[in-house]
Amino acid sequence: MTEKIGTSSFEKIFISGWRPYFWIAAAIILLYLKSLDFGFTYLDDNVLIVNNSHFLRDLSNMGHAFFQKVFTKGYLPYYRPMLVVSLVLDAQFGGTSAFMYHLTNIIIHAGASCLVFVLLTRLGYERGPSFLFSAIFAVHPALSQGVAWIPGRNDTLLAVFILASFIFFLDLLRKGRPACYLWHLCFFVLALFTKETALVLIPVCVFYLHFIAKEKIFSLNAKALALGWIVGAYIWFLFRQVAVQGSAEMSLYDMLSLMITYAPAALQFIGKVFFPFNLSVFPIIMDTSFIYGFAAMAALVAALVFTKKRRYNYILFGILWAVLFVAPSLIRANTWLVADFLEHRVYVPVIGIIVILSETDLVRNFASKRRILVPAALLIIAVFSAITFFHIDNFRDRFAFWTNAVRTTPHSSFSHLAMAGAYHDNGLLDKAAAEYENCLALDPQKPDALFGLGDIYLKKGMFDKAEKEFKKAIAVYPAYDNAYVELGVLYYRRGRLKEAERAWNRALEFNPNNVVAYKNLAIYYQEQKDLVRAAYCAKRLQEMDIKVPADFLKSVGIKQERQGE
Repeated sequence: MTEKIGTSSFEKIFISGWRPYFWIAAAIILLYLKSLDFGFTYLDDNVLIVNNSHFLRDLSNMGHAFFQKVFTKGYLPYYRPMLVVSLVLDAQFGGTSAFMYHLTNIIIHAGASCLVFVLLTRLGYERGPSFLFSAIFAVHPALSQGVAWIPGRNDTLLAVFILASFIFFLDLLRKGRPACYLWHLCFFVLALFTKETALVLIPVCVFYLHFIAKEKIFSLNAKALALGWIVGAYIWFLFRQVAVQGSAEMSLYDMLSLMITYAPAALQFIGKVFFPFNLSVFPIIMDTSFIYGFAAMAALVAALVFTKKRRYNYILFGILWAVLFVAPSLIRANTWLVADFLEHRVYVPVIGIIVILSETDLVRNFASKRRILVPAALLIIAVFSAITFFHIDNFRDRFAFWTNAVRTTPHSSFSHLAMAGAYHDNGLLDKAAAEYENCLALDPQKPDALFGLGDIYLKKGMFDKAEKEFKKAIAVYPAYDNAYVELGVLYYRRGRLKEAERAWNRALEFNPNNVVAYKNLAIYYQEQKDLVRAAYCAKRLQEMDIKVPADFLKSVGIKQERQGE
């Protein structure tokens, strides 16, 4: 009688009707509420939002997002239109304030967590363990980067579309309704326009169709789905080709090579799923322990070995989901950096691990072991919530983020460089110099660190040292326009005017839109009474929508009314 009362109470409070969705959303809101006060970390969010506010404020640019790369400058072929669309929508309400972006991240995570519950129940698992797994997913520390770090929403948004697409796929097989087919394809295409990883959904669906649903390869469902996938992928491919033309694309061989090279990171990801105690905002393989990964694999294998009636098709489905969705995250387009493996990339793959665990006797015998499993699951949820609550403070702002990165990944030259930049921008020059030195100790050929060190020496009046660092930066990266600009400033201050002029013009050879170079040259030519060249520089600044003082325009013979041209 006692067991029945306990069982009834658990069902009534947590898993009947709409209650699972309420508890999942409530847990996420309570846990991530303080993130609404967080700012920007200056890892991608400064490029996507802070420095891109003019683009985001224009609602019509949602359409343009489908015809350009997410990082418009540079040659990285990242195509993320749905991420940009979500940022444009946020900007209509929040501008450049981080509040709205963080709020949207919380909402997306709540939606994805609820969809995990729907998926598990659609796969035939009991509501009790499905709810507990979804709650663990909702508060999991390893997934917190997808919520507390604004650009991490790309993977949470991907999860929403992937889960919705697969749920409608399951509904199609069960109900056979055309609407389910159309919704499945709609969310599949949205997932593709979020991240190319969505292509992985095709083999996942094919496996389920043949080995679990037992559909024949050339059944009507299979043919209709294949046609829809081909059309949807082709539409996405055409848009992507337009957007990334001119970018550096990898060959299939290069992709496979990188997957093999960075395969150890997958083991580390698994370790963080089971034992999320060594988290970092910017993890690299070298500074991440493998112990938790081996322990997690051992625990997972043991749980499967001691499972008596194994449903191999479901177990393989879970493995396939986890492996195929984690594999693309091992490909690094920016191979000149020490490869980072940010934890939000495990957001979708972890669902496969949940499916595997759901196939073990430990979970499948939930009804008979409820009195043990429910308290154990609630304890895990409480511990994970506590870890997440404190870990997300590392995403509070730029200093918190990069302080954690430097502490947890001391072998990452990029972490030291970013920390130096934070100090540098806030006038903490000595601390910045120390971090630039730490960066160069790891990577002596880092042009940005050489440039930053040179700028500090220039600010301190140490001209010889500054000149040496600027020239080192140029030697490493000959097209470094800003290094030429600063070198010109140095020459100007030392009275070497012709050398200053040459340096600024050299900067413009590599970057014809370098505003500072034009400003410096305009002033220089004005001082040299070369009004023709001074006027040319002023006009170029006007063409770039840079306001030029009226008295300067007058001094070089440009009428004031032309300021707005």
